[in-house]
Amino acid sequence: MRMKFEIKLNDAGEFFWHLVASNGNIICWSEGYARKADALHSVEIVKNNAMEVEVVDRSRLVKREF
Repeated sequence: MRMKFEIKLNDAGEFFWHLVASNGNIICWSEGYARKADALHSVEIVKNNAMEVEVVDRSRLVKREF
């Protein structure tokens, strides 16, 4: 199974999407949109720009002295 975007409707009546991995896990999701067309547009933005996304590693702990 390939990854897929699932368009859903939340309790507030907003459209949003989940990106579902091939193992069925949700790996990311969108904010809510008033219009389904806007949710679909955001899917296209993610699909078209995913290969150009910068990865910023902020996992290093910074020792702070107080």
